[in-house]
Order: sequence, then C-alpha cells, then structure tokens
Amino acid sequence: MAIAAGLLASGSDTSNVNQYTTASFTPGANRLVLLTLNGSTGSGVPPAPALVGNDLTYVLATAAAISASVYQFTYRAMGAAPSAGAVVITYGGAQTGTQWSVAEFTGVDTSGTNGSGAIRQTATATFVTAISMAATLSAFGAAGNATYGAFSSNTDGPSLGSGFTQVHHCQNASPTRRLLTEWRVDNDTTPDATCSTAGQMLGAGLELVAAADVTATVVPNPWHTLRQMVPA
Repeated sequence: MAIAAGLLASGSDTSNVNQYTTASFTPGANRLVLLTLNGSTGSGVPPAPALVGNDLTYVLATAAAISASVYQFTYRAMGAAPSAGAVVITYGGAQTGTQWSVAEFTGVDTSGTNGSGAIRQTATATFVTAISMAATLSAFGAAGNATYGAFSSNTDGPSLGSGFTQVHHCQNASPTRRLLTEWRVDNDTTPDATCSTAGQMLGAGLELVAAADVTATVVPNPWHTLRQMVPA
C-alpha cells in the first residue's frame, strides 16, 4: 500500500497574540499527522509552542529559524482514536502572526509513539537572502518511502519543487510571510521550492516511512510431504 496524503486544515492569523486556533478537523486512526507552523515575532525566536487538540500528542519534528525573529516548526502526531476538534497553538509570548498547515498520511509505519516510526530522517535549511532553496536529506531507506517538504519566505511564492504536489499554500500580507507544504509519493533527497524575488527562506524535508508489506506466501514443507507419502 503506497503512502497517500490527505488535507486536514490550513490558515493564518496576523493578530499580535500568544495563542492561535486552527479550524476543526478529524484525523484518521493510526495516520501520521504533520502540522507545520511559520511565523514571526518582533524580538527573538520563541521556544516551540505547545500544541493541544484531537486527543493527540504533538511532538516537535523539525525547527528552523533565521534573522532572530522568523521561524518554522513541524510537529508529528499519531493515535488510535483521535477526536474531532481544533488545535490550540500557545506560544510563550505574543507573535506578529502565524500560519499553519495540517495534513495526514496513510500507508505509513505505525510503530513507535506519536508517529515516530513514520519518520526516518529530517533536514532543515535557512537562507538570509535566496530565490530558491532545498533541504538536503540522506539516501532513503526504501523505494516506497515518501517525501514531505515545508518552505517559508518573506517575499512571493514559494512555488512547488519539481515532481511535488501541493499540500497547502498560506499567505500573510502584514507582515509578509508565505508557507508552502508539499509532498511526493517517492524518494527525493532534495525537497525544494523557489521564489521570484530574493528574500528570507526557511525549509524542512522529511522522509516518511512506508508500512511494511506483511503479505506472506506459505510454502509447503517438502519433508512433511515426503513423510506423508512413506508408510510408517
């Protein structure tokens, strides 16, 4: 069974507050949920916020920051019986806006806790001034594993990397922030995105682990067959 993506929620809020709330959504049982945040603050990058919702435990998977005030976080979660509801995002202090993208992935490894078995490796990248960027991953563990990318900028775009499918594209007008999340069903060690105008860019790449194929073929034991044919 190949990995597949499903859209759950996306949005943005430019309020200068310390708490934001997504729209309500319902994750599926034993699916990898990835929630990516992009935002900014007037003075220094905040610690990763606390996320509460859906009867899931959201665990930080990647973090990237630039210019001491711009950041991008990706969280993972998975549960056997998630509930419908919004995610409440709580920072330690007021921000100048936050964007979010929430997606779920089926056909992934369900081992570990809170989606840990569904992510084999991660990578991040930051550029003070760039038009394009990539988050470079190592060689993938299996051909059936998939790729997830998340990219933020303070200019136009970002636009999709080659071969990727868009998950969400969120925009804030003031301050100018953009968040693009993307994925592809196969291996890509350089998930990427491009803008038309150079500016700040942050990115993350994740290798998503496909569930093991548990289908087995029963092969008859030849010695057992031979014993049945020979009289005692």
